[in-house]
Amino acid sequence: MRSDQQEYVVLESVASAQPRFVYLESTDRCNARCLHCYHYHRTFGMDMQKQVMRKAIDALSESVEMIVPQGMGEPLIADSFYDIVEAFKGKAVRFVLVTNAIMLRDERLVRRLVRSPINIGISIDGVRPETFGFVRPQPGWKRLLEALALVQLCRREAGPECRATMSLNCVAMKETIPELPDLVRMAHAYGAWAVFVCALSGDNGVEKLRGQSPFEAPEAAVPALLEAMAVSREFGVELFAPPSFHDMVRESARADGDSWRAGLSPPARHILGQYARRSAGGGDADRPRAGRGFGSCKQPWEWTFIASNGAVRACCMPGPNLGDLNAEDWGKIWNSPRYRSFRRLTRGWNPPAICRACHMPDGINEGDNNRYAAFFGRFRAEPVDVGGDGAEFGGGFQRMKDGDGKTAWRLKNGVGTIRIPKTSGARFLGFAIKSAGQYDLSPAECVVNDGPPEPFDLSCDRVHFPVDHVEAEFLDVRVEMEDGGASGLVVREAFILH
Repeated sequence: MRSDQQEYVVLESVASAQPRFVYLESTDRCNARCLHCYHYHRTFGMDMQKQVMRKAIDALSESVEMIVPQGMGEPLIADSFYDIVEAFKGKAVRFVLVTNAIMLRDERLVRRLVRSPINIGISIDGVRPETFGFVRPQPGWKRLLEALALVQLCRREAGPECRATMSLNCVAMKETIPELPDLVRMAHAYGAWAVFVCALSGDNGVEKLRGQSPFEAPEAAVPALLEAMAVSREFGVELFAPPSFHDMVRESARADGDSWRAGLSPPARHILGQYARRSAGGGDADRPRAGRGFGSCKQPWEWTFIASNGAVRACCMPGPNLGDLNAEDWGKIWNSPRYRSFRRLTRGWNPPAICRACHMPDGINEGDNNRYAAFFGRFRAEPVDVGGDGAEFGGGFQRMKDGDGKTAWRLKNGVGTIRIPKTSGARFLGFAIKSAGQYDLSPAECVVNDGPPEPFDLSCDRVHFPVDHVEAEFLDVRVEMEDGGASGLVVREAFILH
């Protein structure tokens, strides 16, 4: 099968419309120190500047359908939070926020909040004081329950004036995911319409979080997911889990002999049987997978993120800046060359570094931040000697010594060629390159034997290009940096994947 044989949704790099959904980072300050957050490590932050907010509102007020007034901080502590809400008063705009609930014990604030068109998403990862406090030492379990009860009371008292909905948000990890069924029950008890689940991304450098990824513990995650699905159906509470979670359940449904199966409730066992029957009938190749081995992210076409300091990014992940509202008008940012380059990268084999580590459910990894790496990890790598006869670096490349004394090749003027013998069964040609860091966007293109141009950038340390279309004896590679100037591209190693 060709590496690109799967159907892939083609989107032009130029977005045909303004973003429908916008993150307006009202603040990146926070009043908590959750274990899995950047704020656990250090204190930082600022509220959104008035001039940035005004420019964003003026530019997007006619097109936006939903606003998420937050980013890295707690939105309810921002002076600009209600300024943003009031600016869109009378427009058909829905607001979505996720809060740690510390501020939701302020009765006056909650009464105002429930009369606004907002979904109040409350972060709760466990349903016992011990598991909740494991990740979120603030606000404390008792105070969290007080906040939930106050929101429920104020929504009821508002009657027909209530315009707010409530959901619960869970960052699933090995320690907390067994409590997911009870979290769904808790959502029902407090009048929440949905539970949104995402996975812990990596270990964030915190010793307590090492090994806590739910994908490392399917024996705990899968039964919890099945039971939570059963409770969701029983109480009518929506349960939103990433596609990669459902993949984990599918894989377990195809396997036999798991000891946890005997402990499933009848409704959960029925759901597992549905997965198994669909798998047996081929129905699980069924989930529309916009191909290339990993997911298809539409956020750079439908979303934008405007940070409190005016920086513009494609989404809520901390990737490269694509514009600056302090210095540029929005009309020049949305389809700028830089934004278009980022879009091209997300649709190719070599998305930017931040996309490869994405844990968002609708991102490239579909909720599992290891999906991209796992896809290429399944191939056998055959090294190519870049210091001898294994590869011929032509015009544009200059031999150099890498930091460890090995031969490497620097692209001098933005365009260069490489010739490598093709081996039988080759699927991808790969290069280890010198990374410029995840915030750097230095876009380039690679063409192998007159195949389609494959975009890449220098934010990563490895890039891969499909070669199964090549029938010639050699892989003839042409690399060109988009800026056409000094590129900073350094090729350290080459390898062929089979």
